[in-house]
Order: sequence, then C-alpha cells, then structure tokens
Amino acid sequence: MAPLLEIKGLKTHFSTDDGMLQAVDGVDITLNKGETLCVVGESGCGKTVTAMSILKLIAMPPGRIVEGQILFEGRDLVPLTSHELDDIRAKDIGFIFQEPMTSLNPVLTVGEQVAEVLRRHEGLSNKDALARTVEMFKLRWREFRVEDFFIAVRGGRLIGVLGCWDQTSFKQTRIAGYTAPLRWLVPAANVLHPLIGTPRFPQPGEEVPYFYIGFLAVDGDDLRVFRALLRFLYNQTVGSRHAYAILALHERDPLLPALREYSLTSFSGRLFCVTFDDGEASFRNLDGRVPYMEAATF
Repeated sequence: MAPLLEIKGLKTHFSTDDGMLQAVDGVDITLNKGETLCVVGESGCGKTVTAMSILKLIAMPPGRIVEGQILFEGRDLVPLTSHELDDIRAKDIGFIFQEPMTSLNPVLTVGEQVAEVLRRHEGLSNKDALARTVEMFKLRWREFRVEDFFIAVRGGRLIGVLGCWDQTSFKQTRIAGYTAPLRWLVPAANVLHPLIGTPRFPQPGEEVPYFYIGFLAVDGDDLRVFRALLRFLYNQTVGSRHAYAILALHERDPLLPALREYSLTSFSGRLFCVTFDDGEASFRNLDGRVPYMEAATF
C-alpha cells in the first residue's frame, strides 16, 4: 500500500535582502495511514515551514519550493495551483496553526469563515452553508448565533472576545405588576420615553427583553480592549428591543471599572465552590486569582 503522505527531498527557500535563506533543505518524510508523526527541533529549524509547504501556505513570494515532491495519496501537490489546492485544504488535509485564534480573518464573521469551507467542499449555496453553520453552533449553545460574537484584533492577533446571548426564546422574565407609586409613574414615563430617550417600561404581563454578556476573554485584562468591546456592543444594541444586559464579574476583577461608565444596577452575592470526591485535589489547588464567572437566571 502506498504511503498516505510522502515528502521527497523538499527544499523551501526564501528570498531576503541578504540573499537566499534555505529554511528547508532536503527533507524526507513517509507517513502511512493511521500513523502519527512528531517533528521535534529547536526554534527556527524549519518545522513550521515544512508543514506549511505541504499545502503551500507559505507566502510566495518571498518563499518558493525550489525542489522536491509532496505526494498525497500518490498525487504530487507541488505543481498544483493555489486554487487546485483549495479542493484539498480543510477537507483532505487539515491544519491547526500554532496560534489558531490569530488565524481568523478579523474583517469576516466567524460564521462566514466556517461557511466558506462548507461552500467549497460540500457545494452548498451561501444560504444553505450559513444555515448549516448556525445548526452547528446551536448543537453547543442554544439560540446563540455566530454573529453574536464580538472580537478585538490588534496587529492580526486576537486580543479580546465577548458574546451577546439572547435567551428569550426559551427563558423569559415577565412583569407581574407594579406597586404604588410606580403603578402611576410607569404610564407617564412611557408617554415621555420617545421624547427624552428613556427605555419604555413593560406593562404587567409583558416580557422584559434582555441578553447576557458572556464568553468574556481579554488578553492581559487590558481595560482599553474591554472598553472598546463594550462600547461596540452598546452601539450595536442601543435602541433595540432589549431593556438591559446581564454580566457577572468578580468584585476584584480588573475589568470592573469599565462597567461604571454605563447606567448600572449592581447585585452582589457570595461565591461558593462545591466539589465531589474526585475533584478534591483540584479544589485544594485553587489560588487567589480572580475567578471567571458566567451569569444565569432561573
């Protein structure tokens, strides 16, 4: 049986101001189906360039495969164009980058980048590919849409993310009624709200629309990044049907000051840690770092 992947005498060089850099100079690899190969070497020895040369993911120019064969299931990939390789990329040969989060295109939504693979390899239309993508997300997070992720990118690197999760299709909060004097003030406030820009108060029995802010991660707890994400989210949702958003942060969280720049109603509570017998070791290793929390209502 022929090898699944066979690399023969691969040479990948880069043109630089100081001359030709021989990043990979004569690599031979044979990999059979079901095998796992680990390439080990010091930094800069050519491991990444070797792997990326298989699918021609190196920049060309300045990079160039100057010699060798890359046989996948007996077919030489070296002569193929980038367009021809698209039939193989992400379908027959997948690639997990060293920093996969930095490999997303910041000007395209996550859903669009997932749907691109489905359009290319399964022949789906734009509509069907996006629908399939949404279904894939729903298997994990009910009613959470791919377009509900907000990301911050700096220099091509992902530095922050948060999600806007509207759960009202399966979880609602409704107003039972108002006590005096709100019983009289609410109708008056609703008459004035278009003029002064205040939120409209729901009537008794009506649903209170809101969403959760979750999946929060900010590189280095950079307050400027969190402020930018919050401001973008606010601009996207202000004037919508939502009356408020819910976000949970620890009282020692360095991101907390950004919330005080908005109209804020604070609720405090105690945080408990519960463990079972098989988790006792992990429980005892907890340190004093600020915990990550997700808010929920029942």
